[in-house]
Amino acid sequence: MSNLFYVVLGGAIGSGLRYGFGMLFPVVTSIPWPTLIVNLVGTFLLGALTGANIDDGPIRRPLMLFLGPGLCGGFTTYSAFAVETTILLERHDHATMFAYVLLSVFGGMLTAFLGFTLVRS
Repeated sequence: MSNLFYVVLGGAIGSGLRYGFGMLFPVVTSIPWPTLIVNLVGTFLLGALTGANIDDGPIRRPLMLFLGPGLCGGFTTYSAFAVETTILLERHDHATMFAYVLLSVFGGMLTAFLGFTLVRS
């Protein structure tokens, strides 16, 4: 089977799980706790998968594609951001890591604001 199939299948399941979690635990405070929890859980899972498999680990490629970019990526994209930042830190590439964090956070906020504003006008 195609690698894309494993990613798409895992992504569909991860997105469904994220949606279901949001339905089970609706936001009742100013902090979106369900999203935060999903992001932290997804980050932990992708970090664990990546850490376990970083140097020709035991997880075969199709399963890694299904679980990593598929399931975790569909469950939350924050997990990928956090693991990529961790890898840059582990490589001692501090300048790139800080640039990536700043661009991701502030760039994301800016583009979200622009998109939000654009559709509201």
